[in-house]
Amino acid sequence: DHPNDQDEASLEEQRQLLVEASKKARLDESLIKAKMDMTFSLRRKEVVVKQPMVAELKDRWPALFFKDQIVE
Repeated sequence: DHPNDQDEASLEEQRQLLVEASKKARLDESLIKAKMDMTFSLRRKEVVVKQPMVAELKDRWPALFFKDQIVE
């Protein structure tokens, strides 16, 4: 289930903000962690239902492959 105050459209907006933040030269790690936590349900649904290739997953969720997120 998505967080109480979020729907799929709002989580997609958060994902897009996360992608933009992931591409910056200076990463805001606290922002990235917060967005990753917030969008977990969307990411989980996408992985389970669509079963994307790793390259597609890397394009849509680049922060997922950051060292801090892998450790998380």
